[in-house]
Amino acid sequence: MPVACFYMPQIGIACERARLPALWGEPVALAGADTIVVASDEAARFGIRAGQSITGGRALCRELIVLPYDRAAYEEAVQCIWNLLALESSIVEPVCPETCFMEMSGPGSVEGVRELACQIAVRTRISIQVGLAKSRLVAQTAAQQAEAAQVLTVEIGREAAVVAGLSLHQIPGLDRKLVQRLERLGVQTLGDVLRLPPSELNRQCKQMGLLLHRLALGEDGERVRALWPPRTLERAWRFEEEVVQLPAVEAAVKRCAYGIARSLREGREFARSLNLSIELADRTQDEAAERLAMPLDESDSLYRVALRLLRRLRIDQPVVEICLRAGDLGAGSGLQLTLLDEHGNGLPYERRQRLDATLTYLQRRYGFGVVVTAALLHQARRINLWTHSLARLAGESVEVVTTGQGIPARFYRRGERYQVAAVQNRWKETDWFWEGVVEKTAYRILTDPSGLYELHQYGVQWRLGGVAD
Repeated sequence: MPVACFYMPQIGIACERARLPALWGEPVALAGADTIVVASDEAARFGIRAGQSITGGRALCRELIVLPYDRAAYEEAVQCIWNLLALESSIVEPVCPETCFMEMSGPGSVEGVRELACQIAVRTRISIQVGLAKSRLVAQTAAQQAEAAQVLTVEIGREAAVVAGLSLHQIPGLDRKLVQRLERLGVQTLGDVLRLPPSELNRQCKQMGLLLHRLALGEDGERVRALWPPRTLERAWRFEEEVVQLPAVEAAVKRCAYGIARSLREGREFARSLNLSIELADRTQDEAAERLAMPLDESDSLYRVALRLLRRLRIDQPVVEICLRAGDLGAGSGLQLTLLDEHGNGLPYERRQRLDATLTYLQRRYGFGVVVTAALLHQARRINLWTHSLARLAGESVEVVTTGQGIPARFYRRGERYQVAAVQNRWKETDWFWEGVVEKTAYRILTDPSGLYELHQYGVQWRLGGVAD
């Protein structure tokens, strides 16, 4: 059956602009650690691409706004698109917020995919690229090569031509030493693999030779997995008569929780989320959900969580039905991580989850810049970049005395006074500071005694940005 790959490279940018409307029309990049993951169309005009360092991107565009790549928020926003795909196919596999695979069946696959792409583009107002082929690898490559709002269909027999330009570094699972060995033979892409004699390919790659040859032909052999909507375990209890007493409702919740726990243990699985919904006498419904701090399959623990959810619901009428649903099922409880908890204050990953949940709540309610993690304030070392003339970053707070025009006249560092002899250059940048995204003014100055420094002004605060060795 044909495989469709829906590729939405700008979904993260669209989510951030929905949260911060001031970003519309501005060059924006999303970064993880010190590497740019996604760049907006405006940033791409300056030559900024995924994989560049943040400092390198800012060297190309002084006005570049860099935000952290918030995968959890983007996945939550893109679930409406995954639900739309699930209405058309029973086999949908989300890989990341930007990429989702779907297996098509029956006649009219091409027309169906085009209609889906149009619906998604209209609803989300972002560009979407779609590839349709007989395998995942070819479909994904075609989607990345397709133009915006276009469905690129790969006919049978043309798969090798589509993946011919795919670099070996883009193939997951290949050993780095194997890639280096092939590069010494002049094999850098899958197209080069087909030009290598089969005997030499088998001699160099051994058991990987056949796999590389099949990938070069566009045959990855990997099926699309049915991962959406996520599988759940559900237990419901409908009362014969409308119930007013809370103890009767709690008893029904206990039956459902114990039933789910029994099914989890039989399947050797654990639940990582729980959802409780109720139906009232007037047919209105209410629900509450919780992401569990740790995977559970134990009856009493699930019952305690379900009771906590029940107390969050507004029950002002008799209850007709309750439904308890366990989600995010999977094997592995994570209990072995107890050994890492040295102080008895909870597991390390639990503390991390609670911190992430708190940050997400604060940012969504009060704005993204209300809380900034220390990782976002870490400045990349420019010593390895040819685009920066200074050799060493300081990042120190300094006292600066300015002229009437606001130009630095002298500054004090570590008890010493530095007189500004000349201002070589002056420019403005957008940067992260404690308040969030702020504008800074940078001054490249010469001092007396002789020295080259870079001062950064954040409102009324000054920092020493760089020092020339």
